[in-house]
Amino acid sequence: TEHVAFKWLDPGELRGVGRRPDLILVHEGPSSRHVMFVEVKKTADGSYISDSVYKALGYISDFRDLWAVGSTNPKIAVLFPEGIAPRDPSAIDSQEVVLSSAFDRTSLASALRSGLSL
Repeated sequence: TEHVAFKWLDPGELRGVGRRPDLILVHEGPSSRHVMFVEVKKTADGSYISDSVYKALGYISDFRDLWAVGSTNPKIAVLFPEGIAPRDPSAIDSQEVVLSSAFDRTSLASALRSGLSL
């Protein structure tokens, strides 16, 4: 079993931005750091789902300094209770924002592995 160490994000890196994601995951290796956000939503309402995607895209702009140019994807996973799946699960690493369902743990795990370079 491989040991993976996660570190706290320096609070100074979040200054100046009014909103925050539900979870911020940081995987730091000897020569690289990977940051991924996770938003958790409890809704099946189409309008709220659309707003959640828009909010995730806003995070990419608001926190752009956390991700190096050419950094890994996805940068954000948005988790819904059910009825949501990635459009193309084989292309998760090419999407900045991945939508997933709590019932599709395989896609969520794939997104986390890719986004954090695990």
